[in-house]
Amino acid sequence: MLGFAWDGISSFSVKPLRVIAVLGCVITALSAVVLLYSLIVNMLGQTVQGWTFIVCSIWLMGGMQTFFLGIIGEYIGKIYSETKARPRYCIAENLQAKSENSKD
Repeated sequence: MLGFAWDGISSFSVKPLRVIAVLGCVITALSAVVLLYSLIVNMLGQTVQGWTFIVCSIWLMGGMQTFFLGIIGEYIGKIYSETKARPRYCIAENLQAKSENSKD
């Protein structure tokens, strides 16, 4: 049942992809905070040599990769939506207008 729920969420919306892109932005912003913290701790001499570089690069690259994957996923999601060849207007509005005309 969880598989069907996930298929329903991921097949008809690009919102999960947008969440991934936002998560990437948040991680990248958090990496800036970790960078400042790491530099301060490094200047105080309380770290092992090389720790600051490794921590900052992992956080920054992880956030950037997540953000770019979200953007690529959004692009692919829009391509997928276009290949469905659905009309650009709302069919429900047309049906509603026809039902109002038939009542008159």
